[in-house]
Amino acid sequence: MREGFSKQNESDDILTLKKYILSLPLLGLISSIGILCIQFLIDKPWSIYSLLLNVIPLIFMLILFCVITFFCKKKVSCIDLTKKRIVLYTILFVLIAFLNIGLYRVKNVDILKYSFDTVYQHIEESDNRVYVVFGSKTCLYCENMQEIYKSAFLENKINSYYYVDLLYEGQNDDLIKKQNVSEIPLLVIYHNGEEEKRLVGTAVEDQVSQFLH
Repeated sequence: MREGFSKQNESDDILTLKKYILSLPLLGLISSIGILCIQFLIDKPWSIYSLLLNVIPLIFMLILFCVITFFCKKKVSCIDLTKKRIVLYTILFVLIAFLNIGLYRVKNVDILKYSFDTVYQHIEESDNRVYVVFGSKTCLYCENMQEIYKSAFLENKINSYYYVDLLYEGQNDDLIKKQNVSEIPLLVIYHNGEEEKRLVGTAVEDQVSQFLH
């Protein structure tokens, strides 16, 4: 009697362990989806860091799943992934992928890097506002301003701006001098082929956002 009761308890423990192990990838997927939903609500641009933050819970839970499965394989002879679970995990994987794509499209600001010749041609041809940032890859302040620019553009629902690297080989220095570009970082708004206003030097996000209005 006691032996049968003991085997029953052992069987129940194994079943509980199986359920726990099988739930790990699902918990990771749910956590990743939760983080994605939070990022949709936060006014910050999408980035590679955002992507990594999204998938870390899933990766961690999958690793934990594999480790526990490996060490418990003698005790848990078969961890059966039923068709329903496989379908569920696949759907959630696809959901994470689509949410990341959506997050990228909604929360991303495209930085268009061209020579100023190409940018100026667009400035002359466009009837709309054209946003141009002048900087340099060797300018620390310029690099630090990139995230601030992106956040401010995102807040103002502007999905792209041009970035002109003054050290770009083949840059038209004479044309840049005509634009009176003497200090960087520099954000210039052009409208109907003419300069509308400029923001020189570093600034906080609120200042850039007000400037863009």
